[in-house]
Amino acid sequence: MTEETNNTHLERTKIKKFLFRKEYKLSDKKFEIRNSLLTDLFENPHISTVYHLFAAILVGLIVNTIAHDLLTTGNAKLGFQLILLSFNKIYIAIPIWFLECFFTYLCYKCFILWAKQRISLCVNANFNYIKIMDYTLFCCVPLYYGLAFKVSSYLTTTFQLPPASSAIVIFEMVRMLMKTHSFIRENAPKVLNYKPNDEDPLELPEFSRFFYFFFAPTLIYRDEYPRTTHIRWNYVFKKLGESICVVLNMCYVIERLIRPTFNTFGERTFTVKEMILCICNMSFAGMLLKLLMFYFILHSWSNLFAEITRFGDRKFYSDWWISTSYGEYFRTWNILVGDWLFTYIYRDTYQFIVPGNKTMAKVVVFVISAVVHEWLMCYMLGFFLPLMFFFFLFLSGPASFVKVPKYNIFNVLFWYFLAFGSGAMVCVYTMEFYARVNRPVENDTFKDFFVPRMFNYITY
Repeated sequence: MTEETNNTHLERTKIKKFLFRKEYKLSDKKFEIRNSLLTDLFENPHISTVYHLFAAILVGLIVNTIAHDLLTTGNAKLGFQLILLSFNKIYIAIPIWFLECFFTYLCYKCFILWAKQRISLCVNANFNYIKIMDYTLFCCVPLYYGLAFKVSSYLTTTFQLPPASSAIVIFEMVRMLMKTHSFIRENAPKVLNYKPNDEDPLELPEFSRFFYFFFAPTLIYRDEYPRTTHIRWNYVFKKLGESICVVLNMCYVIERLIRPTFNTFGERTFTVKEMILCICNMSFAGMLLKLLMFYFILHSWSNLFAEITRFGDRKFYSDWWISTSYGEYFRTWNILVGDWLFTYIYRDTYQFIVPGNKTMAKVVVFVISAVVHEWLMCYMLGFFLPLMFFFFLFLSGPASFVKVPKYNIFNVLFWYFLAFGSGAMVCVYTMEFYARVNRPVENDTFKDFFVPRMFNYITY
């Protein structure tokens, strides 16, 4: 009777554990062949008018720039001076990018070496060495992540790379780290759960799969993806042309709408009243830059690489423009990064670190996002000004927890606050940038990197 009771208790315990795990298990990313939302929407001639509107804005900015250059300097530079300044020292950024690619390749080779050695030790039942190898992997991976951030920060500051060249180094480094983490996170459990008596042998990913994943527009690793049948080269050149035009459009926005307002900051002081007016006036320019950046990264550039790699799932974003809350906006704005954060930060936190606590998992996601975004801005612009961190952690983050009804008025408010926030960030970051450009310090110290200078040129 006692033995039967113990067996019953054991069965109930197993059932409880199973239910507990099932309750906290979240869904995996599913890939399928589908177009980007704007690709489908632009098939409608009424919606494609928005596309034509931005093309008209580009033409208008070009005409404005030509007229300004001819009337003020006598030469039409077409705004290319800003591009040349931003991409200065590109000859340094490109070798650094290749170096980052090489170390990403080394990560793949090291993981495969670890996996093969561990499988061999499993066959020989050498469990002590298995533990040593496992601990080595779990220690080396975060150490590599930290070193990658440190080295890329050091290189951008040492070579004093301008914003665009710095962006190539640090944004690509983050992309490669996210892909590396995904590759390890998806394949390590297969190796850890491998048993020598398994009927199906464990197949480690070949380099061709990792190489495809490296260039495919996704941050979630899979051995196979849904792919299109062929490459449409006319579509490739169209997206390449779009990407170039959008970059030019962003440069024209900066050249004509932002730079004239702040290029003398530091040489002269701004009053608090002027600063407030600048923030209000920059809402349009900030929102325009945000939309152009969205279209460039998440539509044109991502679809360009999707077509070249025949990557089928092109849902890089959703209909974020109809959002009424920041929570909805963050879920639909950038699905590429959102899927990665959900899969490897939110889900792992929710299932393993604080089981069942969705609020804490969401807070962890926002903290990591805030830190990384601020780090990107910091080393792209060359100074520390934690405005992005503040917006993420103390404004947008808490706002995302608020549930808002799907009324039109809330969509209007969402757009207003998005534009105002974009304008505020453009204003503050640009003021700090020109304060450092127009008033450089002869003996720049480590402390100067973290101490804002813009407040020295704001009067009350």
